[in-house]
Amino acid sequence: MAAGTVAAWSAYWRSGALHSLDTSGQVGELAMLADWIGWLDALPDGARVADLACGNGLLARLALGLEGACHDPGRRVHAVDIAELAPRWVHDLDAARREQLRWHERTPIEDLPAVEGGFDAFCSQFGFEYAEPTAAVAALSRGAAADARLGFIVHHADSIFVRQGAGERAALHWLLEPAGLFDTAARVAENLVARFRGAALGAAAERVRREYNRLQQDLDRYGSEHPERQPVLGEAREAVHAALVHAAQTGDAQWLSRQREAFDFALLRLENLIRVARTEQQIAGLQAELAASGWGMMPPGLVHQPGTGTLLGWRMQGRFRPPSRSTTPTG
Repeated sequence: MAAGTVAAWSAYWRSGALHSLDTSGQVGELAMLADWIGWLDALPDGARVADLACGNGLLARLALGLEGACHDPGRRVHAVDIAELAPRWVHDLDAARREQLRWHERTPIEDLPAVEGGFDAFCSQFGFEYAEPTAAVAALSRGAAADARLGFIVHHADSIFVRQGAGERAALHWLLEPAGLFDTAARVAENLVARFRGAALGAAAERVRREYNRLQQDLDRYGSEHPERQPVLGEAREAVHAALVHAAQTGDAQWLSRQREAFDFALLRLENLIRVARTEQQIAGLQAELAASGWGMMPPGLVHQPGTGTLLGWRMQGRFRPPSRSTTPTG
């Protein structure tokens, strides 16, 4: 995975977020919580569990017996992610649960660490699909114990996250394009810093100010035409305004650069999400790769938001059945 993508996700997890579903405020991890609790509670006692592309450990929390799941004191949970993580909830764990948990930061799924006896279960929520599929499938099969279980939720190409993410991506492109809001605000910030230092501002600075004001009007118009994108546009407007006030009061324009980086990272995460979301044909291909590597796979299912029926993703489940054993899935 590219260094920029790693940095983007590391910055996101440092914010303290527990899950990656920041593209849809009305849908969250709780939509799938009960299913995950049932899946984890059905694992054998003392299972070695790998939470793949774990983020700040939503599934790791469940696997440790938090959020309503049963606590198995013999279970060992390995949380694996390519980013640098910041799971604040770990500080509240009792000593026994801390001993059950191990973090593997900056670790691609393709480089899954080995554990003695192999992993008894692999779980992932909106994470496995970000890996290179052939290498990731091979890593799972190398690291699996006999009869290991697999449970993944994977981005669907027509899910609410992808559809809303596409709109947010368009808004971010508009905000970040050359001579767009952030570029023009940077020129305004330079003028504010110059004025803070006592320089006289001339006609050029006035032209920049008028261009910035025109872009504010364009932002209002854009938001009216695309009301579903207003949250992103509003966040950008607030971030830019705060950074310009800071520049005027302190003579420091660097805060605006840091604000822009956050929006650059958000765009990169959305582009990655849309890229890895799977169509029906692509999910069938991923299932076939797993089957060819010894996994007995159940037919893929769809995950919907309870109550509304909103499409959230694909569900994949299987058991490890090496070639010397039966390949018939048992659920």
